Amino acid sequence: MLHKIDFKNVNEKREQTRKELLKINKISSIPKVITELLKIINDPDPDISKAKDLISKDQGLVTKILKIANSPFYGLVRKVNTLDMAFLVVGFEDIKSLVIAISLVENFMGKNDSRFKQEDFWFHSYLTGMVAKELSTMFKLNIDGEARISGLLHDIGIIVIHKHFNDSYVKIYDTVNNSDKNLFEIEFEELGYTHQEIGSILLHEWNFPENICNSILYHHFPEKNENLNSLLAVLHSAEYIAQKFNPDNFYEKNIHFNSNVLRGLNINSDTEMDEIIQKVEHELEDKISQIRTGF
Repeated sequence: MLHKIDFKNVNEKREQTRKELLKINKISSIPKVITELLKIINDPDPDISKAKDLISKDQGLVTKILKIANSPFYGLVRKVNTLDMAFLVVGFEDIKSLVIAISLVENFMGKNDSRFKQEDFWFHSYLTGMVAKELSTMFKLNIDGEARISGLLHDIGIIVIHKHFNDSYVKIYDTVNNSDKNLFEIEFEELGYTHQEIGSILLHEWNFPENICNSILYHHFPEKNENLNSLLAVLHSAEYIAQKFNPDNFYEKNIHFNSNVLRGLNINSDTEMDEIIQKVEHELEDKISQIRTGF
């Protein structure tokens, strides 16, 4: 149910938030590992050994990559102990996505508190990215890399609010849990922007591809995008599936599946999509506890 909104007040808050986002963009530049890695990746003939050397200098990043390489998603019997082995197991495209997402999220991640748990955020982001890639492969969309990055970064606006607008984050959290207003309405009233908009604005500033920025902007409301494409459809579907395995996140409660995305997946009926969702959920159920322990 929508409530009456004081748009004059919202517009004032929107202007304040916009100014703060400009400051954040100046003081929180993209980590060097990302800019250097993007140079390597964008080369027509990328030097993978150079990428390995770059990543290996950040031990925290290596540790996270090894955790992911050892997750049940890759179904390995042998433990992955080195970055070289991770490159073989996970593949360069996945490593690229993970490095970019992990570095950005770590750059904005605030401290744990009673209203925000890093492990819950990471688990949901990782799971959404994993499912998005799986759906891309399943539908033969050839957007595996973009799907994974979009899934990993789809809620980056949440951690920006938590770290840089913490008083507002607290109000948003408490209002969500003590009223019948929905999250997006509360964010809009408090900041003049939703977390999707904030994430998309910053990714635009960092020169991320337009399709990734748009998928993050519209991932809760795909019907608002006139040019709904397969990446947005995959991200919306992946988050719908992932939130069922992390129901305690206040910012991901009660997500409803939007049938508008079916045309972005070349699916003709809700029944067909229901069967696909059930199949992915069933496959996840056997792995979810093991995946969860890594975060």
